[in-house]
Amino acid sequence: MKNIILNTFGNFKILSIFPELYNYSSLVPFILRVALGIMLIKNGGGKEKTFGSIFNLVSAVTGFFLIIGLYTQLAAFVALILSFSSLL
Repeated sequence: MKNIILNTFGNFKILSIFPELYNYSSLVPFILRVALGIMLIKNGGGKEKTFGSIFNLVSAVTGFFLIIGLYTQLAAFVALILSFSSLL
């Protein structure tokens, strides 16, 4: 009988309370990418900045790229820069 707490992940044995959640590990990056893309598109329209229209356009395009999965790493890096610039 298999111990439900001890799950095999690659060559490692991992203690887990919910080992069945490892079945969804490939779906999580997709969900996070789409959620971040939706947030960037929604927030892109309401920014009041001195360079507003360019900032809004870049934010919306970055969110769209994240949702469709085009240039994902570059879009995530641009989203990071946008997030830090909105803090300043």
